[in-house]
Amino acid sequence: MIKAEDVIRIGRLGKPHGIAGELGFHFEDDVFDRTQCPYWLVMTDGILVPFFWESYRFRSETTALVKFEGVDNERQARAMSNQEVFYPKSQLDKDWYEHQPLTWTQLVGWQLTDAGSGASFGEITAVDDSTLNVLLEVRGPKGKLIVPAAEELIEVFDKENSCLSLRVPEGLLEMY
Repeated sequence: MIKAEDVIRIGRLGKPHGIAGELGFHFEDDVFDRTQCPYWLVMTDGILVPFFWESYRFRSETTALVKFEGVDNERQARAMSNQEVFYPKSQLDKDWYEHQPLTWTQLVGWQLTDAGSGASFGEITAVDDSTLNVLLEVRGPKGKLIVPAAEELIEVFDKENSCLSLRVPEGLLEMY
């Protein structure tokens, strides 16, 4: 099974384009165009599933049209709409990857701690970056917690150990 820490999020699939199975693809990282991996991973029912692409073509600096193998009509493409797309870290050049700035969504799989108390909240399992205020979903021993993710709250950013330490807003610890 492919784990969240083994991939980076590169975008989200949009609506079908035409009737032959093509989909709009809204990407945040064009790593797929700079490397040679023949498949992308699509989050399907909570599982990362590899899909081999037949072709893609750019429409703008942040969108492309993609055609996956086995997705041959509008109905099949519509079933994939609005799914997140990931890229395997194993296909990235290690030097390139280590020097790239991370996006919020690449923190999935990282541990989150409170900088003030040192308390561990658990693992970041999802990121909601659909609004101006980015939120981290964290699962820990006490359940699920939603934490605001703002750059000004970051105290320690440990890329090597995949750990993020935030100054958690007052009152949030009591809720947890």
